[in-house]
Amino acid sequence: MHSMLPRVFTASDDLFTQLCSDQTDAEMWEAERKGFKAAFDAYRNHYVPHPSDPVVDPALVADTLRLSRDNPQCDRVFRILSAANLVSLLDEITPIDQHDLLLLLQDWNSGFPDFYLGASSDNDSETKHQVVEQVLMIRTQLAIFTLQKSKDNTEPFHPFEQVAKIWCDGNVSVEAVEAFLGMDEDALQLKPIARDEPEADDLAENQNGTRLRSICSMLPNQLVQGGSLDLSELHKSYPVEGFVDGLRAFVKSRFARIKTLLQQGSYVGADVSSLARAASDAASRPDSQIWSQLAADSMPQSLGRAESG
Repeated sequence: MHSMLPRVFTASDDLFTQLCSDQTDAEMWEAERKGFKAAFDAYRNHYVPHPSDPVVDPALVADTLRLSRDNPQCDRVFRILSAANLVSLLDEITPIDQHDLLLLLQDWNSGFPDFYLGASSDNDSETKHQVVEQVLMIRTQLAIFTLQKSKDNTEPFHPFEQVAKIWCDGNVSVEAVEAFLGMDEDALQLKPIARDEPEADDLAENQNGTRLRSICSMLPNQLVQGGSLDLSELHKSYPVEGFVDGLRAFVKSRFARIKTLLQQGSYVGADVSSLARAASDAASRPDSQIWSQLAADSMPQSLGRAESG
């Protein structure tokens, strides 16, 4: 049976190339984007329970197929589906002014970076540094846009609480934030940078707290009426244009790295009987068509264009 995974990567690569192309003729460029996006969505949607899902979960796919993390085929699944997620992200920020950035930031904050990194072995020290910065910038922009939206509130609110809800789990009271700003490191429970990358969490511990303190230092420590909140210092310190440019550069770099690894790698065939059992076990689920297709997609096949380079 013809594998769908190579088609997912080919469609991802086609859309990625188009999104990176010259936009001099905007009308033609957009028409081409829509065509490549339609093909990309058709293949990508085989791997999500619902087409509106913002990302494919590579771990869920691998677990459904009962692929152990030390199986080379599992790395292939993670790389191809992470590449697809990167292309979805690049499409959302090209051009950014056609989207509601607050909604995008909320999606990115919940899914980044775990669904965009490829196999765990792919990420060197430099990548982890880049991941830390991108996560902090996503949270920073989400804080700014959330505060901007809060300016429409008729009821008074405290900006510290708004920011802490983005940055922390657990107690996010004003008193807890004040204690943290006073260098009580245990006053707040900062959210980790990446669930599957403990090294990145260790690396980011100081930057994470430092960024939260930086944002709070530019906000009044008091209840405010929405219209009176001045965000000009935050906009100046963390301009959205720089954030978008940095995120776009990160996505391009990660996609190129994953593509290189796919081209260099060799494909190890899966145990067909175990994949068949995975499809059978999933048959009773509402999304059984998706998971049956996943099992079929993992039959021994070449990587197609990704391996031809």
